[in-house]
Amino acid sequence: MKLIRWCNRLFHSRSMHRQRRRIAMWLSPLLTPLQVMRLGGIPRVAGAATNEVFKPGWNLSVVCTHPAAPDSGDPVRYGQLTGIAETDEGDGGNSATETSVYFGPGVYNMLVDDDGGAGIVVGDPIFYHDTGTGTPATSLNNTSTGADAYFGVALEAVSAGATSTIQVLHVPIGSNLALVSSGLANVRVAEIDLTSAQIKALNATPVTIVAAPGANLAIVPIMVSLVFNYGGTNVFTETADDLSIGYAGGAEIMEIESTGLIDQTNDEWRAITFSHAESFIPEENVAVEITNLDGEIAGNAGGDNTARVRLLYTIVDTDL
Repeated sequence: MKLIRWCNRLFHSRSMHRQRRRIAMWLSPLLTPLQVMRLGGIPRVAGAATNEVFKPGWNLSVVCTHPAAPDSGDPVRYGQLTGIAETDEGDGGNSATETSVYFGPGVYNMLVDDDGGAGIVVGDPIFYHDTGTGTPATSLNNTSTGADAYFGVALEAVSAGATSTIQVLHVPIGSNLALVSSGLANVRVAEIDLTSAQIKALNATPVTIVAAPGANLAIVPIMVSLVFNYGGTNVFTETADDLSIGYAGGAEIMEIESTGLIDQTNDEWRAITFSHAESFIPEENVAVEITNLDGEIAGNAGGDNTARVRLLYTIVDTDL
């Protein structure tokens, strides 16, 4: 075990994958298959595919797409993939333009910016942007718009408008079945805040959650979470005035029961997944909004109740 720990420290911190595989092959007669795997590579054995190079293949020496010159510990992008640099560019036996990168799952302390402005909570998706945001600037934030790649999931919170070092679970894109390499159907998050006045006028004035995506594209909602914050003065009142999420000026996609949600003297929240029938046809280039198809909500004369709506959605190509 001491030999394994020594090899792990040496070859996972300083060497690229070819060196790790070489040492694994040298030591394989003395080690169990699991110990060999922990060194970063499994030599091909009898019965293995004849075209196998090594596995699992999380550690690669590559010329990173971004940043131009990675340092050890940096988040990096390699095409549609993201990972964490294990060496400075050109170090550890790499060529001058290559960096040893780990593309697999893991938890890392990363500088993350709340580019959305409403704060980051545990479980929020984190995206990679070539153009950094925040102070100091970082490539990781919680805004899907304009993102160059998906990175992972926040395991700690970031205050509104802040840039902080938090633990982030790196999720390989291949492990997230909702993400596709085309970039047209990647999971995205949109979030809006509603004032008391907006909530009480949703029937006449719906509020856009996601803007129209453009020609030949359609929004498909996946899940919505709603938080209604009681301001402490008085509650909303309603009679069968349920909330509705749907396409702007068009079909309702989900109805949300208002009773027990908006009329309480405490904060209430819901997390609801969308269930789309086989006959569901996403509307091309149409925004998704929250409205009230029944009648206007009343109450809260103090005007101090608010709500936050967060929509998890994907965008699909309607002209394949």
